[in-house]
Amino acid sequence: MNKTHSIYKTNTPLATHYTAVCIAGLILFSPAAYAEITAGSLTSGGAFDNGGVFQLIAAPAVIANNPYEDDNVRGFNEIQNLTLTENLIMDTGAASLSSNVLGPGSTVSSHYVIFDPSGSNTALGTVTFDEPVVGVITSNLRFNDTDGLLGNPVTSYTIGSQGLDSNDSIVITGNMIEYSFTSGSPGDAVRVVTSSNPLPGINVCAIGSETLTGVITGGDALTAGGQFRQICDPIGPVGNNNFDSFDLFGFEEQQAVELVADLFLDATTIIPAGEFVSSFYIVWDPVPTNRVIATITFPDTIIGVIGDQVELENSEFLGNASATYLNPSLLGLEPGDTFTIDDDELSIDFNAGSPGDSIRVILGSASPSLSYTICAPQDETLVGSVTGGTAFTAGGVFSQLCEPIGPVGNNNFQSNDLFAYEEAQNFVLSDPLELDIPVLTTVPAGVEILSFYVAFDPASNKSITGSIEFPGDILGIASTISTLNSSDYLGNPTANYLNPSLRGLEAGDLVTITDNILSVDFEADSPGDYIRVIVAVPATDTDEDGVLDSSDNCTLVANVDQRDTNGDGHGNVCDFDYDNNCVTNFLDLPIFADAFGSTSVDPGYNADVDRDGNGSINFLDFGVPPFSFGGFFANPPGPSATTCIPAF
Repeated sequence: MNKTHSIYKTNTPLATHYTAVCIAGLILFSPAAYAEITAGSLTSGGAFDNGGVFQLIAAPAVIANNPYEDDNVRGFNEIQNLTLTENLIMDTGAASLSSNVLGPGSTVSSHYVIFDPSGSNTALGTVTFDEPVVGVITSNLRFNDTDGLLGNPVTSYTIGSQGLDSNDSIVITGNMIEYSFTSGSPGDAVRVVTSSNPLPGINVCAIGSETLTGVITGGDALTAGGQFRQICDPIGPVGNNNFDSFDLFGFEEQQAVELVADLFLDATTIIPAGEFVSSFYIVWDPVPTNRVIATITFPDTIIGVIGDQVELENSEFLGNASATYLNPSLLGLEPGDTFTIDDDELSIDFNAGSPGDSIRVILGSASPSLSYTICAPQDETLVGSVTGGTAFTAGGVFSQLCEPIGPVGNNNFQSNDLFAYEEAQNFVLSDPLELDIPVLTTVPAGVEILSFYVAFDPASNKSITGSIEFPGDILGIASTISTLNSSDYLGNPTANYLNPSLRGLEAGDLVTITDNILSVDFEADSPGDYIRVIVAVPATDTDEDGVLDSSDNCTLVANVDQRDTNGDGHGNVCDFDYDNNCVTNFLDLPIFADAFGSTSVDPGYNADVDRDGNGSINFLDFGVPPFSFGGFFANPPGPSATTCIPAF
């Protein structure tokens, strides 16, 4: 009897699919797009020696025990173009999927491959499909779970044992599987899942965002190619055989939490109230029962492990908010499971089937991952102060961070200080930059800006008021997840921006902008308050004569009067171009010599040569530093903010 499943939907529920096309009032039917087996082969083994071949067949009415009893390998297509609405757990997932779980929204097709010899025999070969293989189902448990979901609607699956044995193997390579079957009664079968839009059902952390490292060193997990994998938010369901994998999983829970009551590791061992702890969850959930030996390295000293079911349930206040802890009465370890703690390393030896082994690993809060580098006084570019709030009462101050910045945003500061650090500096925007404070602020493309990141990340709920003075006027602030994410290209390359979906400001947090001064009034707990401050590149006055470089006709020597008697755009004090051809060279020397010694009352007096403007031309005019004739031979006059204008 066919099984059914109600939590999935299929775009093409029948074994044969047709598309209706209307042309000039006629309705024509043609086969719709179909994910199919495109080729198969039987290349070696006893079945091949006996003349066996691969046969592509139509879906049979029944797949029962010993349905064929010959030397052929057969394949047929099952359900087509089915859109998942929940996770699909497979026995093995393709490497490109990073786990054996396919996520909702994936459109999948299924295909059945069976080898049913009359007696014990072997068969090796390949099967090719017209879209990528994302996983295979090889266990009786998974066949039973998916016959109604992925099976062909015209086929009744009454076979008693469909799965593979330990001496069978399947290798996935792109659109192809390689099979190796050794079978007798009732035969070997595999269900192949293909998809053109596979979505991961387990959110394995992107490379570089992990906070844990682990290695599987023994057990069935090592033999089967299992790996340690860290899951990143959102975590999703945990604990109801939802992984069923040879992989060992871990994920972050609450970080640097101040315990308000004693935390029991077991019935007698406690971590006292007032301690700051961080929590990680480790799960070994294979199917069927299998063993894993592994070592996991954490970002801080391990101070305890909770493996007792009761204390796991009691300590779920440390759990990850994006995780759903299923069947809490079935969590924990079983007799025979062991672990060993060595500073920041945890070694485990677990043997588990349904529902798996799980532990909560407790770390101290003083972690290398929570370290940061305060700028030396000579490296500071910002001035700030903390003036109020419970963080101020607890000793919080303003601190500027210098490179390397390290991790930011995952409760990694846990401090009463108000932090800020430099991001992109003197960066010319190639596209408009959208900010949210002031409301609907857009900084146009082409503007040169400075970017700074401000963070308040206390270990427990604290308030803070303070101010930061930036080197230029503040153009705007990114304070929402959207504007922060879209402006991360301005981030500091030595910073690792963790948990980008958990930053920004919250209701009640206030910022005030007054020219180049930012005032803040924040209240934060986990995960803290974070903003990006966009600052205009400040106007400069290099020679400090009160005239900004952008309009100074002599930018390196003070000339408040901006005296330019020949009108070439270069102030006299840095203009040795007396013939006004925009080049200082030997041709200018005779002009200086002719006017030398004259004063403003003499006929030979030349105001252009009187560089210092004191009404007398002498050696002081020749040597006004740093613009001596030798220093600027065959070079333009200046420097000046304006272009030289020749007189001819």
